[in-house]
Amino acid sequence: MGALDSWRFCPLCGEAIEKIEDRAECPACGYVGYANAVPGAEAVCFDARGRVLLGRRAFDPGKGLWHLPGGFLHEDEHPLGALGREIREETALEVEPIDFLGFWLEPYDGRVVLCLAWAANVSGEPVPVTISSSCAGSSRMTFHRPPSLRSRTTPPSCQPL
Repeated sequence: MGALDSWRFCPLCGEAIEKIEDRAECPACGYVGYANAVPGAEAVCFDARGRVLLGRRAFDPGKGLWHLPGGFLHEDEHPLGALGREIREETALEVEPIDFLGFWLEPYDGRVVLCLAWAANVSGEPVPVTISSSCAGSSRMTFHRPPSLRSRTTPPSCQPL
């Protein structure tokens, strides 16, 4: 399902829209809506003992799957600013990005997310901070030793080839 699949009417004037490839156009007022990927920032966070910070989703989308701390960028936010804000919101930890790991497209709740990922250091123990956090859909974020994750459930897009 794409971002514009459920659109039938123009969000500005209420008239019927026309769908053309990756966009929706309103012939009445000229509005054009695009199905762009939504940018997100996340990190593989390591503590001083080399453990990785993970949460486990308690609700859909992705109920039962492991996830990295992170979230969506605000409209005028730099990706590293979003990374720090999201990790503070979810864990109360401060993050120190080390390296940019890469980017990929990932389906999420009827949209496509452009995931920007970093390796990062954090210190302290994570604590839940806000109920409104996107992490409210997960169990408490905790540190894990990487070998203990081999038999865990991961999304198909993250399975080794």
